[in-house]
Amino acid sequence: MRGKRYTPRREANHEFELDLAPLLSVLVKLVPVLLISSAFVQVMTIESDLPGSLAKAVEQSHEQKVQIKMVAENDKDVTLVMTIDGKNEEVQIPAKEGVIDFEAVHAGLVEIKKRYPESFHLILKASGTVTYQETVSLMDEARKSKSETVEFTYRDKEKPDQPQKTQWMFPEVMIEPSEAT
Repeated sequence: MRGKRYTPRREANHEFELDLAPLLSVLVKLVPVLLISSAFVQVMTIESDLPGSLAKAVEQSHEQKVQIKMVAENDKDVTLVMTIDGKNEEVQIPAKEGVIDFEAVHAGLVEIKKRYPESFHLILKASGTVTYQETVSLMDEARKSKSETVEFTYRDKEKPDQPQKTQWMFPEVMIEPSEAT
């Protein structure tokens, strides 16, 4: 059997075009759907002009072991919670005629600030029924003392021998999200 020698078949060099039209069609339809369905979070800040030494004290107060939280409930009651070394202390401020009692909240915050003058941070947690305006009003009550005669003494770490005075209570208010109801 003498015949032809075995030669392996060579694959033919096939060139083809990749059709990207279906992929582009899917992307063109998918991008707007993703953009529309995504939730955009708007972050707003309220700038406050703090004196230089107070701004430094606010930064230094991140090291404090005192955590102060203001919780606005569905029934418009407000609870002020101080956490010191893992122990909670609460002050209840009941609603006045179904409305948040902003004056009592302010008075409670002044008393807390007198006890912890080196703390400048407050966490605000508002339930779902608390309106945006009520939330902003609670933040305003916490930021600064309304009375010109009430001042709080703090110490700057750079000048510990010179106590400073301020009317600012909690200029740095952080909002904590509430649980879904």
